[in-house]
Amino acid sequence: MLASKLMVKLSGIFLCLGGLSLISGYFLLFGLGALCLFLVIASFTIHKFWAIKDREIMMLESMHFAKNWAIIFELLYIGDSMIEI
Repeated sequence: MLASKLMVKLSGIFLCLGGLSLISGYFLLFGLGALCLFLVIASFTIHKFWAIKDREIMMLESMHFAKNWAIIFELLYIGDSMIEI
């Protein structure tokens, strides 16, 4: 119970700091990393489509899983375009 409350607070912090860094442009790579970390953890813990027997729910969860990975790759693209060589 305590661990779940802690993880909810940590995820809120990751999302807020990541969103603020994306909006403001300060510490952008750290913010993108926080958002990517949140999405990776959420993908594998919340959207476990491989463990669901009902076909409709499995399809919905797999779409959410794929959506999270699309957002992750877009954030990585933004981060890559911000790095100057």
